[in-house]
Amino acid sequence: MLFDKYPVQIAGFWLYFCLWFVAMAVHADDFAIVQASTHLSGHLYKLDTEIHYQLSDEAVDALHHGISLTLVLSAKVFKKRWLWDENIADIKQRYLLSYQPLTKQYQVKFLNTGFIEFFDSLSLLLVELGIIEGLPLLDEKWVNDKKPYYVELDAQLDIEALPTALRPLAYLSSHWRLSSRVFVCRLAK
Repeated sequence: MLFDKYPVQIAGFWLYFCLWFVAMAVHADDFAIVQASTHLSGHLYKLDTEIHYQLSDEAVDALHHGISLTLVLSAKVFKKRWLWDENIADIKQRYLLSYQPLTKQYQVKFLNTGFIEFFDSLSLLLVELGIIEGLPLLDEKWVNDKKPYYVELDAQLDIEALPTALRPLAYLSSHWRLSSRVFVCRLAK
C-alpha cells in the first residue's frame, strides 16, 4: 500500500489540502454589493446600487508600481421561466484604475464613456466608484410581460486585463480573485 510506504507525506498532503480548502471557504468577499434597486425614469429603467470595493495588498502594490487595474460591474436583466431564465439584457460597466506617481493621484477612467476622474486617495476613489445612481439598464419597450423581471449584479477585478506576465500569478493567487457575490434585485415596474 502507498500509505504504508509514505504515511507522513500523504498525511501532510491531506492536511495541506484541507487547510487550503478551509482558507478558500472562509475567504471574505473583497467586493460586496450592499444594496441595489431600479426605477423607471421616462422610458428607461435605471439602476442605483452601492458596492464596497476592497483591494488586496497585492493589487494596491501593483497599482503603485504602474499596473492598471480594470474593475467590471456586470448587470444582467432576465425573466424567470419554467426551464431556464430568459436573458433580456447584459450590461458591463468597466473602470480602469491607475496611479499617477508625479501628482500622487489616483485616476479612474470610465471605459464605456471615456470620462476620467482624479482622486487624492485610493479609499476615496473606491467609495465614489461604489456609489452608482441612474445607470441606464434598458428601455421599457423590452419589458412587456406581467411576470416579474430581475437584475443580477456582480463586480470583479478583470484578470484578463492584467499584463500577460502577471496573469498566471493572478489566476493562482486568491489575492487577485477579487469579486462580489451575485446580488439579485427585482426590476421595478
